[in-house]
Amino acid sequence: MAVAFTRTADPAGVDSVTSVATYTNAAIGTAHPDRIVVVCVAGETAATIDSCTLGGTAMNPGTAGRLASTVTARTFYLAYPTGTTATVAVTWSADVLAADNHICVYNVSDGAYASTGGDSSSDMDASDALTTGSVTIASGGGLVAVAAGRGESTKVWSVGGIGEDLDEDAGNFEFTTATSTTAETATYLCTGGTNGEDGALSYLIFTNLTPSSSLSASPSVSPSVSVSLSPSVSISLSPSVSVSLSPSVSISKSPSVSPSVSVSLSPSVSISLSPSVSPSVSISLSPSTSPPP
Repeated sequence: MAVAFTRTADPAGVDSVTSVATYTNAAIGTAHPDRIVVVCVAGETAATIDSCTLGGTAMNPGTAGRLASTVTARTFYLAYPTGTTATVAVTWSADVLAADNHICVYNVSDGAYASTGGDSSSDMDASDALTTGSVTIASGGGLVAVAAGRGESTKVWSVGGIGEDLDEDAGNFEFTTATSTTAETATYLCTGGTNGEDGALSYLIFTNLTPSSSLSASPSVSPSVSVSLSPSVSISLSPSVSVSLSPSVSISKSPSVSPSVSVSLSPSVSISLSPSVSPSVSISLSPSTSPPP
């Protein structure tokens, strides 16, 4: 996605009441989860633009451009995802007339605030144009700017990809806005139509908003099959054969033979899971013969 600007409202100026100029139910465009609303304010007045609210919520101020006692311009922005209209209330440092103040509203989609700046000039024709200075619009980003000129004549925005969006006689001054979504580093200019014209400018730069909904397909399959075949057969044969032949022969007048044979077998077999064969055979032969005396 990339930053996109849509101008949604350009109401007629209103007189302020106790220093607040209220624009009721200004159009703010289609609701969007990532929408930012920008309000561009300008006027020909000695008063300063102090603050702005949108639907009762304080907006973030951009840098003001102001030539003391003559013209002033300022931008405001606020993330505002819901609704299609909202009341804009601009607070000035003193009361202003409808012919001396003006606003317009932009719906900014897929943008994130990056930076702001402002400028002023006592001769905004080609000799001392209003300027943003060298600024960079990143790929997918954009810039929106507003300017006030004391002379009620058409203004010219120039250099790079910037394009004028609005240029109108707002009463006692000229109100103009411009936008750009061209990725570049440039020094944008706004020039007046009359020599020695007072002017003021304010701008905001937005970067491309990283989509809030991202699909990350990273299938992770980790089959873990653990087969442990450790048959361990331990055959322990310990037959114990004990043969004891102890014939005892005695010759006398009455011959007597008493053979004594004893055999004992004690086999033991044990099976476990570790192959170990330990046969143990013990044979004990102890023949004993005792002849007669």
